[in-house]
Amino acid sequence: MWKRYKRDIYALLVIVICIVLANSISIFLTNPNPVLKRSGLPLMGQTDYTRYIDGDNTIDPNDGYTKQALGTAAARQVQAGDMPYWNHDEGIGFPLLANAQSAALFPLTLLLTVQGGFLLFQLALELIAGVGMYLFLRKLELDRRASTVGGVLFGLCGTFAWLANAVCNPVAFLPWMLLGIEYLRNGTARTRHPLCIGVIFSLSLALSLYAGFPETAYLNGLFVLGWALVRTVGLEGSRWRYYMNLGLSGCVGLLLAAPAIVPFVQTLSVSHLGVHDGEALKHAGLSWAGLPMMFVPYVYGAMSDAGSIELLGTWFSIGGYVTFAALLLALLGMFATKYPRAVRVFLVVWAVVVTARIFAAPLITDILSVLPAMKETAVYRYLTPTVVCAVVILAAMALDHVAHRGVSRKMRYTFGAGTATFVIVIALIVWSQIPGNTDTTNYKRWLILSVGIAGVVVGAISYLVYAPRRHRRIALALVTVVVIAEAVVLFAIPQLAATKRPAQVEDGAVQFLRTNLDQQRFISFGPIQANYGSYFGIAQVNNNDLPVPTLWADHITNKLAPEAGDPVNFTGVYSTDLAKHPPIQEFLANIDEYRKIGVKYAVFGENGITEAQAASAGLVRVYDRNTVWVYELPHPAPYAESDLCTIQAQTRDQMTAYCHEAGTLVRRELFYPGWQATVDGHQVDIQQESDIFQKISLPKGESKITFYYAPPNIVWSWILCACACGILIGTLLWRRLR
Repeated sequence: MWKRYKRDIYALLVIVICIVLANSISIFLTNPNPVLKRSGLPLMGQTDYTRYIDGDNTIDPNDGYTKQALGTAAARQVQAGDMPYWNHDEGIGFPLLANAQSAALFPLTLLLTVQGGFLLFQLALELIAGVGMYLFLRKLELDRRASTVGGVLFGLCGTFAWLANAVCNPVAFLPWMLLGIEYLRNGTARTRHPLCIGVIFSLSLALSLYAGFPETAYLNGLFVLGWALVRTVGLEGSRWRYYMNLGLSGCVGLLLAAPAIVPFVQTLSVSHLGVHDGEALKHAGLSWAGLPMMFVPYVYGAMSDAGSIELLGTWFSIGGYVTFAALLLALLGMFATKYPRAVRVFLVVWAVVVTARIFAAPLITDILSVLPAMKETAVYRYLTPTVVCAVVILAAMALDHVAHRGVSRKMRYTFGAGTATFVIVIALIVWSQIPGNTDTTNYKRWLILSVGIAGVVVGAISYLVYAPRRHRRIALALVTVVVIAEAVVLFAIPQLAATKRPAQVEDGAVQFLRTNLDQQRFISFGPIQANYGSYFGIAQVNNNDLPVPTLWADHITNKLAPEAGDPVNFTGVYSTDLAKHPPIQEFLANIDEYRKIGVKYAVFGENGITEAQAASAGLVRVYDRNTVWVYELPHPAPYAESDLCTIQAQTRDQMTAYCHEAGTLVRRELFYPGWQATVDGHQVDIQQESDIFQKISLPKGESKITFYYAPPNIVWSWILCACACGILIGTLLWRRLR
């Protein structure tokens, strides 16, 4: 067995080494832990972040607010033996599993609770993606060199380099789904048992859905569906059996993921969806000025450090990049006749059409908006991984074809014309942006670096295309090294913008709140940013999440912060007009409403509130250290209270009531479908109180009260999941025994 797979193991080791090398800056020099930048807490012994280059190490701050903060909260519940259905520490209670972005049931989420877990999480995703792409390309019968290059390119794809939030989680399983399709196709003619050959597809589909970002999983699924349809070419007599096998395997994958799918779908009907509700995203796309960034990533400068407002907007919205080497090799891959024409045409058409949609090309945008959910999804960001995948496959095909069949005349002509066209178009767009750039010195450095890297790439691939045949082996070796080196360098650059090691947050305010908060809540206006209460295990009313329960969203808009803007970002930082309606001013004006939901403390940055403002609202400063000030509100409402009873709350879910006569209990937790309560073991109805709270009736005497939450129909979801697991295990055992 070792002799049979020895070369493949060596190739996989090369992929692992390249991915680890590309992350070496994060491993040894900088610390990508989002808590350092996203939590809003000061760093121990430092007054500011120190880094090697300006800019940011990742585009979307939800690497911290949702993936790390909510993911850690979910992981800790799992480790405690609880199902991560509900989060007491966000808002006045939020669904956790149903909101998806925490990836609550995704196995890799457990890594977030260990030292350096966030980096390990990202490394695991990259390795899964790289290994999956290698195995997929080998299944397509590409040689090991081309498959290794493809594995490195996809493992270090631009989505992983630029995004670290839950968006990138499902991307790791895209090549595995394609691999599953190939097993289904090749096994259709040899076996009559579909599930035996569909295990990889079913498992990778399920993991993609558990990974925490339904939009990416859905768009990846469209690419996989297109690939599955294209691969019917050549099946002839066994085509319908292939369709049946694919459908059955897909159904099993969906059943496996039912505990993630069902709660998410159900929560949409009782949630505020922000810009995803309606057609606000139907024609949204990137500015064409950002086109060079997709292929020459740092031509405008470091991440989020561009010199014009337009480009800053593009930085925040872009979903990754394709390396210039992969793009040029893909030009050759268009004519890699070793592979079916239908496959090559599909990959080219997908890459071109989807890129046009990313940049909101009018006709294509209107056509694609007919597809389900396209109007409500930020496709301009989340479709990028499929473009990378298509280009990487074409690039690997090109290397394999050239190694075994040489360079055809069509390849030479296409490469020359295509390269010239790309260079001219990119140069013209970049040139048009120079007047808008405010930091021309810094801009020129990045421009020189980008042109230098692109020049080396063009030179190496040109040598492969135009050199005499006797130089082919040397040219292939050179191109292999250059392609991998470019991918490693481009991937490593953003890591220089992370905080230098060693770095650690000062958590004195967190410890104070843990000690004194009890079962009440706090609100932040800077330090301990939204959702990081969940990360630290302290109840925080701020939220930065999507979806947002409708009752809570309406309460924010109507009672707590009418000028805060979209309640998706109830962070204590944003406002529709910061000059006229600063968040602190709104808080002071509505402070009674905060007391009614049980807010005991307000957390500010140093000098975030004046003493006069605090005194007028009755706020008392109880903690001030290292730029974090904590004020106590007067007379906050208790978490659980009764008109005729004495309540002792052991936890938020376990209480004891002593009633002189029958009464009611008001629990300041969000009224939401799925909550149930028992009194002395007997189930009682939960009523809605003051629009957002829960209320139950209590009998006379001493009572033991238990609240528990489970998403509606979750039991049936787990039963379906168990049935799917049983089917897969049963068919594998059946095949082995047979």
